[in-house]
Amino acid sequence: MAQNRRILVGIDGSGAAIRAARMAVKIAGILGSRVTLAMIESPEDYALTVERESLIKAKEELMMDILQNTKDEIAEEGIEIDTMIGLGNPAMQLTEIAKGGFDMIIVGRKGLGTMKGLFSGSVSIRLAQHSVVPVMIVP
Repeated sequence: MAQNRRILVGIDGSGAAIRAARMAVKIAGILGSRVTLAMIESPEDYALTVERESLIKAKEELMMDILQNTKDEIAEEGIEIDTMIGLGNPAMQLTEIAKGGFDMIIVGRKGLGTMKGLFSGSVSIRLAQHSVVPVMIVP
């Protein structure tokens, strides 16, 4: 088994993201992989806000809480799980992060995105279109 394999999981706090994280842990157990849970938030909501910096800081703290709760929920002995947060377009950021040595990306089919992505699962579709590594989309 290759001990240096890495699986990137897109997290947004949705049930689909939790299922994706559980799938990543199962695969990691088989392959001897390390799992990284990544939560990327679009900063568009804060662009015109006077208190932008304090809102971003509060959102980052919330993101870390969501990641820690997810990590606690899916933890299994022997599986290393890291976390990371970021700001930007989730699909594009996950694609860029994956270029840093990840073997695959796992995401839920439909997360907690905005109304414009409600019917399409836009992050998962964009990842499937643009990723340089395999993408698994979990229902």
